[in-house]
Amino acid sequence: MSNKSVTEQLRESLFDTLEKLKDGKIDANTAQAVSKISGNIISTVSLEIQAAEIFGTDRVRSINGHTAEQRRELDGGIVHRLR
Repeated sequence: MSNKSVTEQLRESLFDTLEKLKDGKIDANTAQAVSKISGNIISTVSLEIQAAEIFGTDRVRSINGHTAEQRRELDGGIVHRLR
């Protein structure tokens, strides 16, 4: 499991695609497909953010697939809540 956020992974992939396009290693159609998929990922993340605002972050699994416990473990801390 990668410790990088989705946005970090997406950014790296997009810049890698851009470099490959400039170097002629991929064609414009392939770059366009990557761009379209990236747009879908961004839309999904946006929807997850909206859902987290409505339902709370502990009730929404992120696009990374981490549960609230896994996020705390990755962040190296404990989240305290008032009840």
